[in-house]
Amino acid sequence: MALQGWQRQYLDALLRSRIHRIAQFESLEFFSSIIDEPADGIQELLLHRLIAGLESVSDAIKLLDTIRHTSWKKYGPRVLARIGDTEAVLKLRPDLAEHFQILRERTGYTTYSIKDWRLIGDGTNLRRPDAPVWSGRTTSIQKLVERTKIQKFGIEDIGAVLQHYFEAGIRVFQLAIITFAAEENEWARVLHQVLAAPCLEISVEPHTPDNFVLSTPAALWTPYWRIATEPEAINRWDVTEVHTGQKLHGLGSAGIYDQISVLLAVSGLLREGINLCPIDDGLVRAMTPSQPIWGFRRREFSASRTTYQADDVRALALAFLGKLPATQRVSMFRSRLAMRLVGEAWIHRNSASELSESGSYYQHLVRTAQLFGENRFSEVTDYINQTPYGSEPAFRFFLGEAQAALALVDRVVHLPSTVDVAQVANPDEILCVTHASVPDQTGGYAIRAHGILKSLRNAGIQITAVTRPGFPAGALTEPSTVTVDEVVYQRLPATDVTRNHGEIRYMMSFVEPFKALFKQRGIGIIHVRSTFLIALPALIAARELGLKVLYEVSGLWELVYQDREYASHLLKRSAFAELAETLIMTKVDQLVVMNEAVRQIAIDRGVDVDKIQVAPNAVNVDSFTPLPLPDNEVFTIGYLGSFQDYEGLEDIVEAVKILIADGTRVRVRMVGDGLQYNAVRSLIKTSGLEEVFELTGRVPHEAVIDQYMQMDVLVYPRRSTGATETITPLKPFEALALAKPIIVSDVEPLLEITGNNERGLVFRSGDVEDFARAIQRLIDEPGLRSTLGQHGREWVVENRNWGIVVKTFVESYQHLTAS
Repeated sequence: MALQGWQRQYLDALLRSRIHRIAQFESLEFFSSIIDEPADGIQELLLHRLIAGLESVSDAIKLLDTIRHTSWKKYGPRVLARIGDTEAVLKLRPDLAEHFQILRERTGYTTYSIKDWRLIGDGTNLRRPDAPVWSGRTTSIQKLVERTKIQKFGIEDIGAVLQHYFEAGIRVFQLAIITFAAEENEWARVLHQVLAAPCLEISVEPHTPDNFVLSTPAALWTPYWRIATEPEAINRWDVTEVHTGQKLHGLGSAGIYDQISVLLAVSGLLREGINLCPIDDGLVRAMTPSQPIWGFRRREFSASRTTYQADDVRALALAFLGKLPATQRVSMFRSRLAMRLVGEAWIHRNSASELSESGSYYQHLVRTAQLFGENRFSEVTDYINQTPYGSEPAFRFFLGEAQAALALVDRVVHLPSTVDVAQVANPDEILCVTHASVPDQTGGYAIRAHGILKSLRNAGIQITAVTRPGFPAGALTEPSTVTVDEVVYQRLPATDVTRNHGEIRYMMSFVEPFKALFKQRGIGIIHVRSTFLIALPALIAARELGLKVLYEVSGLWELVYQDREYASHLLKRSAFAELAETLIMTKVDQLVVMNEAVRQIAIDRGVDVDKIQVAPNAVNVDSFTPLPLPDNEVFTIGYLGSFQDYEGLEDIVEAVKILIADGTRVRVRMVGDGLQYNAVRSLIKTSGLEEVFELTGRVPHEAVIDQYMQMDVLVYPRRSTGATETITPLKPFEALALAKPIIVSDVEPLLEITGNNERGLVFRSGDVEDFARAIQRLIDEPGLRSTLGQHGREWVVENRNWGIVVKTFVESYQHLTAS
C-alpha cells in the first residue's frame, strides 16, 4: 500500500526511536483525529502501542468510548485490562456496566494458546512430521518483502508486513518472530522493536551480550529470547532474555519444538502482564475475573501439546519476574501472578515452589499467605515489616488485611457488655440487615429473607430491611429503596472499598454507613442475617450505639470453604469465616438458627443455650399452591436452584444417560445459574444430550411458578459435604407446597424434608444408578407421584409455613424488648 504522510512519519519515528515524536502520534488526540480514516495495519499498530502507553483511567475510558462503535472495538478488552478497579469506574459511569460485561466475555483479544500465534520466520524450514501447529503458521520474511531489503529493513517494508497481516485478519498482538540465523536478522530486531512482538533467536553457538542488552521492562515491552545449545549436551538449552540479561530456568531438556512452544506461551503472559498493567493502583487479588487479559482462568497461556500446563507457564514467568528490578509494572504483575498461585492447592502451585529459590520473592509470599490463612495476623504484620519485599503490592495487600482483622477483632472484644435503648426514637421498629434481596437476587438466601419479612409484617411487626452497601451491582452511588410485597428494602451507596481490595477491609468499610443509618432511623432492634460479611460490621455498629441485636444464621460460608479447601491450601478462607461467625454468635443478644445441626454448632462454640431459637426453612403456602398436572408429551425432570459444585448437577446428566440407554424417553429442564453452569452445559454437550436438556439460566422470581408448571418431578441430587449435611436448602419446600413429587439424595437435611420416603423418594448420594432407578419408578407410577405431592403439601402447610415459623422471631423480639 502507499503510505500516507502521517503513517510514514510515524514509522520513521519508531524506526529511529525518536521518543518525543512517537509520543505525539501515540496520543488519544491524534488517534481520535484519524479514527474515521480507512482502517489499516499502521492504524492498528498505533492503537496496539497506544493502549500500553495509557497514563490514566480517564484516558482509558476515553479510548473505550472512541473505539466502542468502530471496527476497532475488538481491542476493547485490552483497554479494559488497563483498569484495575472497574467498580470504581462504574460508580462514575454506570452506563458502562453492560459494555464492561460484554468486553470481559469477548474472546480473541490475546494469545492464550499456541494456535493463536502467527510467526514471521527467516526462511528456515520448520515443517517436519512431528512439528507442532505453529510451524505451519510461520511465514518467511522473504515472502513479505523483497530479499534485497531484508538487511536494509525500512519504512516501506514495515508497512508491507503490517498490511499483509491486517488484510489476513491477523492482529498485531498475535505476531511473533523466530530466526535461526545468527546473521542477517536486522529485520527481526526492527520488527521486534516496532511491533512489540516477541522474538526467539535460536543458535547452536552461545551468545555474548551486546548493545541490545540490559534495559528493564517498561511501558511497551516484550521478551527477546536467545536460545543456544549447551556445549556437549543433548537437548540442553541456554535461554536468555536479551533486554534484561536474565536467564529463564525451568525448561528442562525438552526438544526444540517444545522449547519454542513454551517460550511463546511465556512470552504472551509476560508481554500482556507488563504492557497491560493497570493504570490505577490495581487489584492484586481479583476474587472475580474482573480482567479479561490476565490469564487467571484455568487453562489460559498453557503450552498445548507439551507437558507444560498453564500453572507451569505461570511459574516460569514468576521465577523470571522475581529476578527483575522492582519497577511499578513488574511489581504489580508478579504480585498478581503470585497471589493467583498462593490461593491454589499444591497441585497448581508446585511448579512455582520448585522454581523459586530460598529467600526469593515467592517464598516470602508463601510464608505470608500461610500465616494469614491461619489467622495469625500479628505475625503477618511483623513478618511483612521484616521481609525485603514488604513494599510490593501483594505484601501490602496482606498487611492491610491483617491490620484490618486486628482492628475488627479489637472492636468486637471491646463492645459494650450491656445495651441501652432508652434514647432511640423508634424502639418498636426493627431493621433487618441482609446480604442480598429480591428482586435482584432470587436464590434461597433472598427468598428465605423475603418470606420471613413478609410474614412478620403480616403479623404486625414493624420491620424493614437494608442490603449491604453497593448491592446489587457494587456500584450504587445514591441511596434508594425497593418495595416488594409491601416489604421495603433500603439500598445504601457502595463504599470506596470492594471485596477485591480485601474482604476484611471491605467488611470494615460497612461499619460507619450502618452506624449512620441506625442512628438516623432511630431503630430499636437490629435483626442481622448471615453472612458474616455483613453481620459482623452490623453487630459492631449496633452495639456501639447501644442497640440490641438478633442474629439469624441461614447459612455458614465456612462449611462451603472447608469443603473446597485442601490441606495443602495456604490461603484458606474457612479459618477467618469460622472466627467471624463465632464472634458474632457469642456477642449477639439472641440467635436464631435454621436447624438442629446449626444449633449444636453454636452450642459447641460457647453460645448460651437459652439464647438460641430454631426457625427452619419454610415457604409461603399462599403463594405456592398446588398446580395442575403438566401435560408433557415426554416425562420432564426439573431442577430449579443454584448451579454450585455441591449440588451434584452432573449426576442428573449421568442418570439421564442411564435412562436413555435403557430406552426411557425423558426431558430435563434446569433453571438457575452459578459457578458450575458452564461445566454442566459442557458435560451435556459432550454427552450428546443437547436435545434432551434445556438450561434456561436465571429467571425472574415472578416467572418461577411457570417453570415449575412444566416439570413432572423436581430433583435435588446434593453431594455429601460439610455444608450440605448441615444447611437445609429452601427450594424443595417450594416444590412440596406446589404438590410436586421430589427426588433427593440422602444428605441429612433432605432426609428430614422427605421423611421416610413419605414426601419424596431418596437415593444414595453420588449413586447415579440408584438416582436413575428413583426417576424410573416415578415415571412408571403416576399414582405415586400424586401421593407424594399430596403428602408433601400437607406437611408443608402444617409444619413449614412461614406464617407458623416466624412466630419464633416474634418471640425473640419480645424477649429482647422485655430484657
